[in-house]
Amino acid sequence: EVTGSVTLNAAATPVTLSRAGQNGRYTFAGTASQQITVKITGNTLGNVTVNLYTPSGAYQTGTTNSVAGFNLSTVTLSTTGTYTITMNPTTTATGSLNLQVTNP
Repeated sequence: EVTGSVTLNAAATPVTLSRAGQNGRYTFAGTASQQITVKITGNTLGNVTVNLYTPSGAYQTGTTNSVAGFNLSTVTLSTTGTYTITMNPTTTATGSLNLQVTNP
């Protein structure tokens, strides 16, 4: 698994999944009542599922998409803490994408 962290409103972070079956797991610090949007650009993985989880591990939002650029639905964070974004190719594809979290 490829792991790392991103900063809200910072430049997009490149994520490379170079081995078949590899997934990505990135975190960011969020504040209660803050609106955020998870943005994906430069997707070369094909079909990839991107999900957002709360600090307690509850699913917040997500989508499966194969286009080069897409966003998750804008959400209002329920609590202050460390949120997790997972990126899972639906096949054994390798490639890369750029991950960004913005307000909103």
